[in-house]
Amino acid sequence: MSKTICFDRTAEAKRILKSGISATSAHARSELRTAAWYLINKTTYTAKQIEGRLRSISSDYFKGMPEEYINASIQEIMLSVQCGGTPDGTGDSPPSITIYKEELEAIAALGHDDTERLAFVYLCVAKMKPYKHIYECNSELYRLAWKYSYDSTDKKVLGRLEKRRVGGHGPTNRVNRLCQAGIVQYSVRINTSHKARKPTSSAMFTVPIVRSDGEVAFIIGKPDEDSLVLYYDRFKEYGGLITCAHCGKPVLRTGRRQKYCSACAEAINNHAEKADLCAKITA
Repeated sequence: MSKTICFDRTAEAKRILKSGISATSAHARSELRTAAWYLINKTTYTAKQIEGRLRSISSDYFKGMPEEYINASIQEIMLSVQCGGTPDGTGDSPPSITIYKEELEAIAALGHDDTERLAFVYLCVAKMKPYKHIYECNSELYRLAWKYSYDSTDKKVLGRLEKRRVGGHGPTNRVNRLCQAGIVQYSVRINTSHKARKPTSSAMFTVPIVRSDGEVAFIIGKPDEDSLVLYYDRFKEYGGLITCAHCGKPVLRTGRRQKYCSACAEAINNHAEKADLCAKITA
């Protein structure tokens, strides 16, 4: 897995095809499946061309390994994608996220909204990914958690916060607080590659408060980076938001008559039936 959180499987596959798979990648096979899924389902490449692209992006990872092993690995990955569809059971976008009341209670007990938002993002990312351990990607998590500016006194979302500085002691202290509260646990993984002389290490985290059953608080149908943290703000009853009348996700209010998120508004406004209706009304 990369250190970038992708909400779009196609975008993640394109990134892998562009940057390749590193020799120390702990999720090389998952990345290969993602790339293979894209090449098989989204392009018109032949099987031979797909095999060539997969060999090319994984050359660093497979360096020094027997040719028979490389061929067998790539063939097995291509076959598994062809038979099983999408890699790791995921589609073109992340699966829905079910948030339980017990999880939210553990987060709300932190008593600090900025820290709670960060905890909520950790929770969502842990549920989005198809494996238990996730590579540390703190800058991405900070960006998702602190995407908006707030009036804490009036409990209102004010607008997008494009250039919030995420370095320094503040974010580190918030992560330490999450660890102390038992919401996040960090560990160190030693990355080894074939014939590696000096294996590297990576910080990884788990989220022990993740639940798989209980009282459901809400479900995030199609996670995206713009609305992810707003689900928690809506739960905390912050103002400045609307609920999209079509898809139901929380949206930053930008106008008095706003009813939809930008994606739904575009789809509805471009719908043929809507255009016909508008034409009849204005005739």
